[in-house]
Amino acid sequence: MTQLNLFDTLAEIIRPVTLDRYHNTTGLSGETLAKQQVKTGTQNWKILIWFESHMGEHTPSEVWQRLNLPGVPLTSIRRGITDLTELGYLEKTFAMRD
Repeated sequence: MTQLNLFDTLAEIIRPVTLDRYHNTTGLSGETLAKQQVKTGTQNWKILIWFESHMGEHTPSEVWQRLNLPGVPLTSIRRGITDLTELGYLEKTFAMRD
């Protein structure tokens, strides 16, 4: 019997839309809001999958540089990491780098 790791298990039970924590600060509605929610969920999913293959401690800047999502600003990566941490998928460390 093959044992699934945490990320395999997550892939089985969630989809990008479940990670759609779009912060609607501009008052979007309807189809425009729905598109942004899916886009945010997809970005969060890509960040989560990236962490699966790059275990360890990483700064948002490192993730942004290595993930290479055209047109996605660093602030979106920071937001995604924060969302994933709040949802319990990532764990914040308090280690400081020299």
